[in-house]
Amino acid sequence: ALGRVAIAASVLALFARAIGAQFPRDAATWRRFTEMAIFNNVLPFTLLFWGQIHISVGLASIFNATWKGWAHSSEAMSDPAAMAKLTAVIDPAKTIRLQRP
Repeated sequence: ALGRVAIAASVLALFARAIGAQFPRDAATWRRFTEMAIFNNVLPFTLLFWGQIHISVGLASIFNATWKGWAHSSEAMSDPAAMAKLTAVIDPAKTIRLQRP
């Protein structure tokens, strides 16, 4: 996987240079890029692979496919409007009630 990422990064860097894009030179921007890479790529996939050691592959694939729903449900716990939308998805009768004026 690292080889594919390195090849893709090289092609992207060549393309960026070809169209005249400049890479950032300040440390603050590269620090934000590093943080983004850790939280969006390294941490989730590390946890996914670690979790597959402890649960079945089928369950891991279900969790991987439904992560967006889990994220929205955690958001709904703190926002009443989001909770209403989430329960409307779960309870079709409530969806009908929410659509009435």
